[in-house]
Amino acid sequence: MKRKTSMLMCLALLFGLIPIYGIGEAAHAAAPAIEPQLVAGYYHNVGLSTDGTMWGWGGNEFGGLADGTQTNRAAPVAASGMTGVASIAAGVRQSFAVKQDGTVWAWGSNNNGQLGDGTTTDRLLPVQIAIDDVSSLSGGIGYHTLALKKDGTVWAWGKNDNGELGDGTLTSRSVPSAVPGMTDIVAVSAGGYHSLALKADGTVWAWGLNSAGEMGNGTESAAQKTPVQVTGLDHVIAISAGNYHNLAIKENGTVWAWGDNSWGALGDGTTSKRIVPVQVQGLGDVKAVSAGGWHSVALKGGRDRMDLGAEYARPSRRRDICAQKCARAAGWPYRYRAGRGRFVSLGCASQRRFGLGLGLRRLRAARYRQL
Repeated sequence: MKRKTSMLMCLALLFGLIPIYGIGEAAHAAAPAIEPQLVAGYYHNVGLSTDGTMWGWGGNEFGGLADGTQTNRAAPVAASGMTGVASIAAGVRQSFAVKQDGTVWAWGSNNNGQLGDGTTTDRLLPVQIAIDDVSSLSGGIGYHTLALKKDGTVWAWGKNDNGELGDGTLTSRSVPSAVPGMTDIVAVSAGGYHSLALKADGTVWAWGLNSAGEMGNGTESAAQKTPVQVTGLDHVIAISAGNYHNLAIKENGTVWAWGDNSWGALGDGTTSKRIVPVQVQGLGDVKAVSAGGWHSVALKGGRDRMDLGAEYARPSRRRDICAQKCARAAGWPYRYRAGRGRFVSLGCASQRRFGLGLGLRRLRAARYRQL
């Protein structure tokens, strides 16, 4: 019964059915102006409906659901005041919204200044951040936040012990600060303790923790405090930063990975870390990727999902599953946008993270149970 209820909530959110109260038939008949989104944080989930309202459920100990309480929720609740929202993001215990007017709002855990409001005070309700003209945000797996402005510049705030803010220091910041040299950027992704940026020319740049080769430039170091170019990557169209590894999609639909590979998250047939990008084996026609905590997920153009557990390091096909389950499959922050496609996941499959109904680690692909 719980599974059926969860699936119904998931479908309702994707098709904009949750916030129906007070909406007239004419509004229902109109084509959605906003693309629905689901984002899984570490302890909670948030969703954006087609009418621009934001919803949340799950852990709420630090106010990540923005309902003014610290009560965990087993069903979606509306985020207070969050209307006219264009895109959403989530971190470990914090949430973010970019409104259609380009303003940024944040709430939840703030122990490292990751909300960007100039304090380290947790917020149970949304507060506006002193940054505007933002096109997208990345809340990351760790405790820092990245913002991409419409002018192509990158701004960062929060924890900076490993240089993840890219400002040349190791000083944490509770307000947005520009990342030097990052212009003409089209996408950003905040990892566990490092950051990625994609330039319009198709090159990828990285900064922050480099203990497992997260920079992808052939080096390993405790901290890379300024952006460096990832070696050998061009014609890239999408990026995703995980806990200690990264993924990139090229124009030809191939996926490239680098960094930690202890659980096979790089999908190259080994469990050896890679300090320069390597191609994920057996993957083509990929439309989207997400790097989880210890594994990876990819969306293909058809109706199957590819994934891998912790014994094999090569992807294999899976059945489509509910978008909410897909969001959870990444383990840590992962965005799913409504649409058709195939999913691919690589890496650790413990704690039922791949929806296999098993508590076992798997390096080998195994078929999902149909929901």
